[in-house]
Amino acid sequence: MVARVRMSSSSDSTVAKPRSPANALSRVDRYLLLQLTKLQLRRRVAHSQPLIPRMDLYQDDSLPSAYALFELPGISEDCIKVDVCNDALTIQGTRGPPLRSRLNETLRSRIAPDDLRGIPEFSLPDDKYRARELNHGLFRRVVQLPTGTKASDVRHKLQDGMLLVTWPNQPGLLAASAARSHSPRSPHIADARGSI
Repeated sequence: MVARVRMSSSSDSTVAKPRSPANALSRVDRYLLLQLTKLQLRRRVAHSQPLIPRMDLYQDDSLPSAYALFELPGISEDCIKVDVCNDALTIQGTRGPPLRSRLNETLRSRIAPDDLRGIPEFSLPDDKYRARELNHGLFRRVVQLPTGTKASDVRHKLQDGMLLVTWPNQPGLLAASAARSHSPRSPHIADARGSI
């Protein structure tokens, strides 16, 4: 239905009446459904690619080492692989579904080790989740290292879901320092690597 409103004595203008509340709700429903569909599609695409752990990287050439701190909550050290190849540091591994992992840990902590034989892993059907926002699956992050960095130069430690990785800023100086520390003329010079 259209109502005519007289704007001036010389012209007529047509103005549409407001739409019904049912039509407005229908538009909102369609919009929300579209947004939900887009979100589900993004999640499917995201789950098909490895997760990229967040990282802080600190490198000051006046210090002997560079530091990288990776955020890996809920991941045990045996699920993380730290690799150095072609002057690149690769952190990778798998994070299982967090809720299932926690329930299995709880269940297994309450059962004597001898009684665990034959008990299958606890499983949670996907259709019973009402919300599933915690990331799980493969993760991988690659960081470029200074030229000449060897795997033996890289140190790492996992604590409280944070993986701290260090490496020398100038690998050549580290090797020279280590060589001097083993020479009889300068026994007081310590290895520049240190430990975390």
